[in-house]
Amino acid sequence: MNIRIKKLDDFGRGIAFIDDKITFIANALEEELVEVKIVLNKKKYMIGEAVRIFDQNEERVSPRCPYYLKCGGCDLEHLSFSYENRFKVFKVKNILNKFARINLASIPIVSGKDYFYRNKITFVVKEGKLGLFEKESNQFVRVDKCFLLDSFLNEKLEMLQYLVQREPLITKIMLRLGNVTNEVMLSIYGEVKNKEGFLDVCDSLIINDQAVMKSYITSYIFDKKFHIRSRSFFQINNEVVEYLYAYIRDLIKELSSLRVLDLYCGVGTIGITISDLVSEVIGVEVVEEAIVDARENKELNHIQNISFICARVEDVILKIQKNIDTVIVDPPRSGLDRKVRECLCQSSISNIIYISCDASTFARDLLELKERYSVQSIQLFNMFPRTSHVECVCLLNRR
Repeated sequence: MNIRIKKLDDFGRGIAFIDDKITFIANALEEELVEVKIVLNKKKYMIGEAVRIFDQNEERVSPRCPYYLKCGGCDLEHLSFSYENRFKVFKVKNILNKFARINLASIPIVSGKDYFYRNKITFVVKEGKLGLFEKESNQFVRVDKCFLLDSFLNEKLEMLQYLVQREPLITKIMLRLGNVTNEVMLSIYGEVKNKEGFLDVCDSLIINDQAVMKSYITSYIFDKKFHIRSRSFFQINNEVVEYLYAYIRDLIKELSSLRVLDLYCGVGTIGITISDLVSEVIGVEVVEEAIVDARENKELNHIQNISFICARVEDVILKIQKNIDTVIVDPPRSGLDRKVRECLCQSSISNIIYISCDASTFARDLLELKERYSVQSIQLFNMFPRTSHVECVCLLNRR
């Protein structure tokens, strides 16, 4: 059947109504007339495939990647990059209005390059081939080049495809690249017969979480040096993370912050990059491995005014709030725990800088926080081009 697309959902899928039932169609844009094949019919919604597209939207472009719509890596390759950025602003504005009752006339967005930006990827290995799974399925897709992946890591794929042909018991391989250093980490899961072959491809080799050669690689943000291990969280877009951290530094300067609490601090990247602007930073993280890395990164950069605590955020926030004027929160996609939201509202902290990678949980949290804090500004960073995800940064001041 042919149907007209009304708008896009939060994941970039086209929305239409068939027999008054909402239908989601990937690879379809607003106002396009699309020939649709229904592939899933549920009680409250349907999923369709775009078979042919008529009346194409002028913002439609031809996807560069031959695996687009096959693997689960990208959502928005059929949009022009400028339209992708506008879509993400529109999406966040709608979510904030709907779930947080925040209505902003405009929200700025910062972006970098649209392809070859990722410094990390995890491949599935199946029948001696590297690849990815199709979205929402276990259908395997062999991948010889990923257009989101840094070009230097793409150069390693040909050799890795050759090596895994002779390693039928490997199940997964994670590749990671150090910014500036171009050091490569391989983290392999499964049984490896020829370790020497993989040693030629990387600077750090981890097999089943055990270091075979060097347990970390080195990466930079500005002039700060960081050791990154296989399980360390580190932003995947080296270009945009510097825009993001420069913005956070500007906020810290504007607030004249002195004592900063860095919650969900991970390996200490934010706290370390702002440490020269304040008198003290306290980082809190529940993952013990991350705190070990954070303390190592503190010594690596000769930082004296930062300390790290391994604990649940909700267990310590009220105990260490004294004389804290600014708190930075960068939680996982699930957002702030309910107890953390309650603790922040009960605290005497003047400023919150909230960094979020999920607009829905971000809006949920802001709805509660804005009872005690006022929203001063929101800025978006397109950390994940060609996908539906976007990074949000919000400054809140105590009422």
